[in-house]
Amino acid sequence: MKCVAVFASNASLAQFRVEEFLCVAELFHVHISRVEGVSWLEGEDNDCFFVFHCDAVQQLQRVAHRCVLLRGIYVLLQTAPSLEDLYDRHRQREGHPTIYEGEQESDYCEGDFCYGVETVGRRYSGEAKTKIIDELLRTSTYDANSRAVNYKNPQVRFVLFVQHATQEAPAGAPKGWVPDGPVLRVFHCVSLFESHRNATLTKYDLRKRPYIGTTSMPPEESLLMGNFCRVAPGSLVLDPFCGTGSLLVAAAHYGGHTIGADADGRAMRCGTTKGKTSPQLVQQRRLALATYPAHTLARLTLEEQQLPDMLTNFKVYGLCPPDRIRMNFSAWEKSWHPCRMVDGGNQTSPQEGFLDAIVTDPPYGLREPRKRIVQDGEGGEASGSVAAYDTHEMVLDLVLFAAASLTVGGYLTFWHPTTDQYQDDELPTHPSMRIITNIPQRVSLKVVRRLVVMRKEEPLPAVRPTRAACAPRRPTENLRKLHDETHLPENKDYTDYRERLERKRAATQKYWQQSGEEPTRRQRVGDRQEEIVLNRENKIRLREEKQKESHKQNALNASKNKTNK
Repeated sequence: MKCVAVFASNASLAQFRVEEFLCVAELFHVHISRVEGVSWLEGEDNDCFFVFHCDAVQQLQRVAHRCVLLRGIYVLLQTAPSLEDLYDRHRQREGHPTIYEGEQESDYCEGDFCYGVETVGRRYSGEAKTKIIDELLRTSTYDANSRAVNYKNPQVRFVLFVQHATQEAPAGAPKGWVPDGPVLRVFHCVSLFESHRNATLTKYDLRKRPYIGTTSMPPEESLLMGNFCRVAPGSLVLDPFCGTGSLLVAAAHYGGHTIGADADGRAMRCGTTKGKTSPQLVQQRRLALATYPAHTLARLTLEEQQLPDMLTNFKVYGLCPPDRIRMNFSAWEKSWHPCRMVDGGNQTSPQEGFLDAIVTDPPYGLREPRKRIVQDGEGGEASGSVAAYDTHEMVLDLVLFAAASLTVGGYLTFWHPTTDQYQDDELPTHPSMRIITNIPQRVSLKVVRRLVVMRKEEPLPAVRPTRAACAPRRPTENLRKLHDETHLPENKDYTDYRERLERKRAATQKYWQQSGEEPTRRQRVGDRQEEIVLNRENKIRLREEKQKESHKQNALNASKNKTNK
């Protein structure tokens, strides 16, 4: 059956959509073959739709429910480069290249139905959508007038997707400017399976999580990493830089047994003293716990409600809590020993590993420190002192550890912080590990991080490769130094930003000089936090008042309608 996967995600994750879909299909052993050779399906902005062929249609439901960047899976009836070509879809088409047929439209002509029009890159008015639906019904192969229309729970739900080219507002565009890019492709479909994306992201929303930190990974990225790691029920998953445990929550959501390690034990408990008393975090904890019903809060002690920790998150979600280890990862060779499991006289070789997946977001050195333990000579004991832990050294340790601890077929998934000048030789190599995914995501104008997925293909060789042999040939750029650098001629986006910033600063300075007033002083951190807290409380109050007024108006309208009847 020919189908089309329709995606919906944060724009920065657009490049991950198809890859995640294929990873989840592989996890559930669903064979998918991409439809190729259709010109309008290629080219620009082709990451919103994925046309494929699959025989195991019912297995696609499991794929749809698990993918976090997916909106739904639809049966493809026709696809065309324009609406006009789609309206002309039933014409004799020998040598007619502007239509691609999927399944037969006549297979879905029984039972009540409804039609919907969805657009990408441009908004359509209700009248325009109605006109499109009328034209589709006029050119259909069946008599739509003989079928009942049901918009609430139809047996067949037809959907037409229209994608326009993305347009950015030009300089000096008026406030009401509307994009008007050309149509790139249209899809005439029947809804097959909807994803659980919205419900899952709502459940794990950081705003509703009792315990978070400044570097807590958003749920969309966390769940995405769990899918790239192919976490399944019973998988043993480790995060060696777990912090507040966001990635462990995602792994536990998929049924994994989790282990968290971090050099800072405070992050795995209740946080720092500053974080416990921060007005913003105090407000965050109070508002997050207020979203849960009484039977959920009954799982928590009074102390946990007042001062949540990492385990509190797992309790409110009803997930299996992780094992926690305080460990500086640079000393992993001293801290972690090969796993030897004896069962019925059989002893597991250390070369086979014991972890199914390693999923982590190592510190970038911008908002959190990176320190390694200094060893006394080659193979010596720790001296007790620490030194800088460079990115390339940390990633090398991560790959060496993964090669030693993963089972064959296990996955290492991590974010690699770098820049636009990234090259593949920044990553370490290992004879047992192979890179299968390497996709960038922009973090700021200067920093790009890449999601790297490596799979352990073979057991460790009898003669282990040296650290120098596996080390990257090119060290990663120091992001802390890059953060303070303002002259980056090779980065056009940042250069344009700096020019706008300098013009703004010059205009501000000119204003204060001409006005004769003293420039406004910057707020203290404490004052700024208090202002943020007050603003948030005010927005919540206004929203509640607006909701009450809306409910009152709806009740009044319902009463009037009842009286009129």
